[in-house]
Amino acid sequence: MNSFKKVFAFPLLLIIFSFQLNACAAESGGIELEVYTGQFSGIGENSFILLGENEAILIDSPWLLADGEELAIRIAESGRELTHILLTHGHPDHYMGLGPIVDAFPNVRVVARQPVIDEISTQFQSKWVHWEPLYGTQLPIRPVIPELLEGDNIYLEDYEIQFMDLPPAETMNATIFYIPSLEALITGDLIFSKMHPYFADLNNPASWKEALELAQTFTPISLVYPGHGPSGGAELLDEAINYMDVYAEVAQPGVPLREFAPIMAERFPDYAPTFLWWTRGPGFGIVGPGPLGVPEDITNTLPPYLLEGEPPP
Repeated sequence: MNSFKKVFAFPLLLIIFSFQLNACAAESGGIELEVYTGQFSGIGENSFILLGENEAILIDSPWLLADGEELAIRIAESGRELTHILLTHGHPDHYMGLGPIVDAFPNVRVVARQPVIDEISTQFQSKWVHWEPLYGTQLPIRPVIPELLEGDNIYLEDYEIQFMDLPPAETMNATIFYIPSLEALITGDLIFSKMHPYFADLNNPASWKEALELAQTFTPISLVYPGHGPSGGAELLDEAINYMDVYAEVAQPGVPLREFAPIMAERFPDYAPTFLWWTRGPGFGIVGPGPLGVPEDITNTLPPYLLEGEPPP
């Protein structure tokens, strides 16, 4: 794992970590919420540890196995027994690192809604093929398939966790979680905080906006925990809705990435740009970033072995 840490110490991580210094944990009575941000993928995916007096629940795992190992150690050091892992959606950066955590807690139940289970079951291999050139042996060969999460709530000891399925947004199917005792909303990739969202799957800002407005029906919301980027208050939902309005105006059908991406970068100058340029479709892998207009300061953040043609660690 040490060599992997070295290889992935590239500049984008500094951007992600600078955001996460401001990420806030939460505590109310006997329940605590801690944020774990992936250290090795370069995209700073967030996982959330809910700690009761004796038990813990995890919402989402990191992408890579090295981060899964680190997160398993953190949970074990809390002294709690991990009873459940809840998944927000079926994108690999929120479930592929499950293996080491499940190994460390063999009695844990990994659960998700049926459409999320279906996505993981049917799309894992295609996602593995897509990302293996970047992450190599840090990806599992086989996925952990969740059990079915039924109803509309689950409990950590005496503390309720409510959940809601979303219309299509960043991905086709997703679930968000609300903890009333903390007034906290865990959004998964419904929200990217202080960074451009990832549109590569659906590219549908109108439906994404509907999902954000639906999330606002949880009340009260004092804390919002996004799938990527720093935590904040309910204003993160408003900021995301505003982004969808701007994106719908700028990235209209027929406008190519090389034309709308610089405009979005100008409209949101304090947002990390990586996912803006990852919204590129398969052409990126065929023709390379240059013809699509990807700036050199984005491609320069790729791990060195990609640029030098060497195999991943």
